[in-house]
Amino acid sequence: MADGSGSRTPAERRAATLLSLLVDARGPVPVPALAVAVHEYAELDPEGADAAVQSDVDRLRGFGLVIDRVREGSSAAYAIADSSWQHKPLILTDEDRRLLMRAEEIAGDPDAGSNLARGLSEIAGGAPGQRTGAVTVSLSSRDPSAASRAGSYSRLHRLAGLMTERRTAGFGYPAPDGEMVERMLDVHGLGASQGVWFAVGMEPGDDVARAFAVTLMRGPVVALGDPGSYEIPDGFDPIAFLALPWRAGPYPQPATVRFDPEIAAFASTCLEDLPTRRLDDGGVEARLLVGDLERFVHWVLAYGTHATILAPSRAIDIARRVLEGVAARHA
Repeated sequence: MADGSGSRTPAERRAATLLSLLVDARGPVPVPALAVAVHEYAELDPEGADAAVQSDVDRLRGFGLVIDRVREGSSAAYAIADSSWQHKPLILTDEDRRLLMRAEEIAGDPDAGSNLARGLSEIAGGAPGQRTGAVTVSLSSRDPSAASRAGSYSRLHRLAGLMTERRTAGFGYPAPDGEMVERMLDVHGLGASQGVWFAVGMEPGDDVARAFAVTLMRGPVVALGDPGSYEIPDGFDPIAFLALPWRAGPYPQPATVRFDPEIAAFASTCLEDLPTRRLDDGGVEARLLVGDLERFVHWVLAYGTHATILAPSRAIDIARRVLEGVAARHA
């Protein structure tokens, strides 16, 4: 500690009290209100109190917290920024619970064994084990460390809130070459596919549905633009979108597959509401937007000789590689 004795200095105690007030408030707190709550500030004139609060805020910022200074009426006010909340374990307030319940409702009923279901049960006084009021959610079976990362849960929480407000979300996301780039998304829904949580929506000004894996997002999810900046299309169903796992991806590309007459009716049912055309021989050709080529190829190969990938060439190459591997294992 600053005094070398292991005890907190008066300045550190005052900063800790300030942090507690800001955490409890979960919103901007004017300096006069802080002065009433912290007697060291109350002993100063308004200008001195403002300077003392600023000094303590700078101390807290040194620990990595992002604290905003805003105007609240005629006074300055301070609030912990969203980007700080997104990287700290969260104790759920009533508003937190409402947003998490809303996220679950939008996503559909998660698997009975999911951490989300267990967390909600524990908050409601169900299964023991986790401290009441705290919840950690694993958003991906592919990423075991997600269970201990507050960022994964809080991004889901944040995305649900922005979707409710109809505000564009901004976040970092890996490009195909692995470089991290800034992306924007008008979130239309949240859902899980094969154990992975996705934010589904469209980029501003675009009409192509995309799905971003929440665990691959980096940095804080920030609000861009004003509330009500977009509308969710009537009837949009993220669960139906993610029911075909190969649709889930941020960089959809066109693909064409042909089904023979024997399974044409079944394929048409599976691809309901997607662009298909009946062929002269009774078969069906589908032109699709594919977010995950690997999953798309495995889906097509499940139909055996009754389905043929026509494009893109990369999907055909993946299919050949997979089939060559199968043949080699059975040689």
